[in-house]
Amino acid sequence: MDNPLRRVLIIEDSPDDALLLLRKLQEGGFHPQVHRVETRAELTQALEEGDWDLILADHHLPGFSGTEALQMVRDVDPDIPFLLISGTVDEETAVEAMRAGAQDFLAKDRLARLLPAIERELRDAAIRRNRRSVVASLVATRSRLEHLLSSSPAVLYSMETNPPFRTTFVGPNIYPLFGLDPDRFIEDPHFWRSRLHPDDRDRVLGDLAGQVEAGWGIREYRFLDGHGDWRWVQDEFQLHDGTPSGPGEVTGYFIDITTRKRSDAARRQSEDRYRTLFHQSRDAIGVFSMDGEALEFNEPLFRLLGSDEAGPVGLSLRERFLDPQDWAQIQGLMQEGSVQDHPIRLRSAEDQAIDALLSTIPWASDEQEMEGVIVILRDVTRQQQTERELKESEAKLRQVAEHVDVAFWISSVEKDEILYVSPAYDRIWGRPGGELHQDGLAWLDAIHPEDRDRVRAALPGQPEGDFDVEYRVVRPDGQIRWVRDRAFPVRDAEGQAHRLVGVAEDITERLELETRLLHSQKMDAVGRLAGGVAHDFNNLLTVIGSHSELLLSDLPQDSELWEDAQEIRRATQQASTLTRRLLAFSKRQVLQPQKIRLEDVVEEMERMTRRLLGVQVELEVHLDERPGRVMADPGQLEQVILNLVVNARDAMEGGGRLIIRTGQVTAPHPDGPQNEGRDRSWRTLSVKDTGQGIPPALQDQIFEPFFTTKDEGTGLGLSTIFGIVEQSGGWIDLDSSRGQGTTFTIHLPQVPGTD
Repeated sequence: MDNPLRRVLIIEDSPDDALLLLRKLQEGGFHPQVHRVETRAELTQALEEGDWDLILADHHLPGFSGTEALQMVRDVDPDIPFLLISGTVDEETAVEAMRAGAQDFLAKDRLARLLPAIERELRDAAIRRNRRSVVASLVATRSRLEHLLSSSPAVLYSMETNPPFRTTFVGPNIYPLFGLDPDRFIEDPHFWRSRLHPDDRDRVLGDLAGQVEAGWGIREYRFLDGHGDWRWVQDEFQLHDGTPSGPGEVTGYFIDITTRKRSDAARRQSEDRYRTLFHQSRDAIGVFSMDGEALEFNEPLFRLLGSDEAGPVGLSLRERFLDPQDWAQIQGLMQEGSVQDHPIRLRSAEDQAIDALLSTIPWASDEQEMEGVIVILRDVTRQQQTERELKESEAKLRQVAEHVDVAFWISSVEKDEILYVSPAYDRIWGRPGGELHQDGLAWLDAIHPEDRDRVRAALPGQPEGDFDVEYRVVRPDGQIRWVRDRAFPVRDAEGQAHRLVGVAEDITERLELETRLLHSQKMDAVGRLAGGVAHDFNNLLTVIGSHSELLLSDLPQDSELWEDAQEIRRATQQASTLTRRLLAFSKRQVLQPQKIRLEDVVEEMERMTRRLLGVQVELEVHLDERPGRVMADPGQLEQVILNLVVNARDAMEGGGRLIIRTGQVTAPHPDGPQNEGRDRSWRTLSVKDTGQGIPPALQDQIFEPFFTTKDEGTGLGLSTIFGIVEQSGGWIDLDSSRGQGTTFTIHLPQVPGTD
């Protein structure tokens, strides 16, 4: 594991106290480079010389205080973890230090919280630094966007979706481009329309409402700039639907196309008598002789086949055929009459293959002799390429749909016909998807009876897009899977739904993870509460126990009060045992871990275990012979085994068999993101009985404190086990069913290098 503490600065005038802090760090597995200072000047120099991962400061220092040192550190780096430590801690001083920016305030005689406080603050410091980095990145991004906005040749704008279509934003680059103040558009809702050319105003405003309703618009009009000149602009906008947080709006841009408009006007003035026939057609049109030589042609044909810029000289349809035999066939067809959309392949001037559809109209002289043909060529190269790409895209989409664990489906609006269902349906429902083609509602039969009516009631909302339900599916093998099913309507040009598409996602694992997370959070909250109560209660017991000891030492044994005092002491001892269990559950009890073999602990307790079980319960012990140790408190581990054995004995009232087994497994921690899902070695200890088992309804509660199914008992046995195992870095599994007994399996991390 990477060492998060490389350099630690200790502000302390006592070398012994500084050495104590260093030892605490080393006990926690930290081995940093430590530097101690005790004066303001030394602190200033240390802060100038390098970066520090952690600063520990005494509150009382010669010449200045810990809070003053804190301020000096914050002036240099506000994110350095800073913990104040003092020999005497009063509430007012601690509050003052925390307000000043200290992350924690600890007493020198209570350093048990030091390592948890350091680990917590290292995490918090990393979060703070990351947050600052994100904010800086956002500021830089905003600066770049503002620069792009101000330097773009297109003026961005947004406006409301209802009359009078009030402008809500105009890009600042409108001033250098058009000489207009962007604030004028915001302040005066009629400012934009007042700048429209009188000849264009009615057309632009008359089309605006319909374009907004359609969701988009492109228009060209003349606009009066800030210098008094009329400028042609191309204006394009799109409607964005509203969100729960606000209404929709129209966003768009306009650019100056004055130069382009002037060029277009000049070109239109030079068009000749063939303008209608040639230059308004998207197809390539030309007049050719029967030999395929061009006599006249339009621009699309020129672009398609190429020619001498001076005229039609050199443009030969015959020479553009890739296969000479194709030309001979076309020539024969032209002799017979018209040709309609005949597929051919040509070669462009750049020697690129062109797929085209050829249509011809015979051209005859006044004497009705055929002198040539009018040729119409439609370039379908891009269309065919698009069709090929569409087929490839459909194939890829089908591959995705067939391999992801989400069922895609397409159906009629009435749900009486399933047009498509992906193979994931088979995996989720456990049934063949082909059954849906015979009965479009067959999937409903597999829904859990408790959910079926609710799902049926939601079906009418599918054509409106109001269908997002979660329900259970009962597979043929009895397994229950949770599914989230959503439907979306596909609408035609009139806005009517004519098809439904949907996705059904298996969310079983997600719901299980959410349940485990909620249970973990609940146990953590209960643990903190139990630990706090136990800590305060233990303080009271210390006082009661001390006074009972004083009474026993002062009273003679024949006194009437001596036995009462003895009873107080016994009750105090029992209560102390109870608080230790609570502290173990809440993970506040200080453990004394050491490297041990689970097998050694089980062997040492075997004789006592047999006495506890009695003659009615048969004991089997199976110990793993493979080497391997764990880091745990032997005394606490004995308590874990003892509690499990006693619970197992009580579950077998008429006798039975108890099996204790040790082993080794390799697996990730089920609830440990700190391990990033990596496998590691675990030593296991399982205790299995042949009792009646634990009802499923109670299995989620058995580790909670004070929960018990016995007539007598504190309800802290299993909660204590849970706390000890978790505090030792492991976890505990439960496997139980009615009439089949119960097995508790404890997993503890194996110490590296001991296998």
